Amino acid sequence: MKKIIISVICLALVVPMFNGCKKGENDPMSLKSRKARLTGEWELVEWQSTSISGSNITTINFSGSSKITLFGSFSATTTYSESMEIMKDGTYESKFTESDTSSTYSCTSTGGWFWVGKNKELEYKNKERVGMQETSSTCIYTSSSFSDTDISTSTGDSGVTTWRIDMLKNKEMIVVMEYIALDNGDLYSVTETRTYEKQ
Repeated sequence: MKKIIISVICLALVVPMFNGCKKGENDPMSLKSRKARLTGEWELVEWQSTSISGSNITTINFSGSSKITLFGSFSATTTYSESMEIMKDGTYESKFTESDTSSTYSCTSTGGWFWVGKNKELEYKNKERVGMQETSSTCIYTSSSFSDTDISTSTGDSGVTTWRIDMLKNKEMIVVMEYIALDNGDLYSVTETRTYEKQ
């Protein structure tokens, strides 16, 4: 009986430790903190996106290396890759390359990341969302007849992209973005789900 009581007490102490490291609905129980799981090198493996602007709908489906973009009757299939390194010091670097049979477009961006705090009114937990604030980017477009390089930097309160982390494992992360707005009766919305694997 004494052993059972000790086991129950130990379980009662350990379970909150595991749950304390959980923030997303689908997070596994882990002894690693969310920061320890988030930092590292990530590669995009799946991406689904639907954007609505008035009567125009754009969808993106990416898996492996193939990206299919649909806009009305227009369809484009390109080769796509994206990676991101999230550092412990609060900085990040992301890269993507997209190409078709005649051109290639690639960008490298750097900036800072931070946890977004709890919001009771919007029902967000602390560290459920992460903000990514870009401070510099270099984009290069090349084709058989043309080449262009665009370099930009920003400081201060520049635009921040906020992702809700739906699931964060040691080796896998699923992030979601949902945005809906009405302007004079026109609907504008973005729904994205991205799956990353740690390298």
